[in-house]
Amino acid sequence: MAAFPCVIVFFLVSSTWAPTVFSDEPECPDIAAPVCATNGHTFQNECFFCLAQWEFGHRIKFGNYGKCERG
Repeated sequence: MAAFPCVIVFFLVSSTWAPTVFSDEPECPDIAAPVCATNGHTFQNECFFCLAQWEFGHRIKFGNYGKCERG
């Protein structure tokens, strides 16, 4: 599942939040399901991770589900 988080989130968000996904400023649901990126940043959920990846390109990669552990 880790290989397709953005595809799954996009489908879920677009099917339930279609008006906000295609607006000027996309919004994500307020659901706490942390996702850790390989850059050490914890995102609130997959939607926020995917928006960051969309904005900054594939420099941000999926690390794991859950909060990032501080070294």
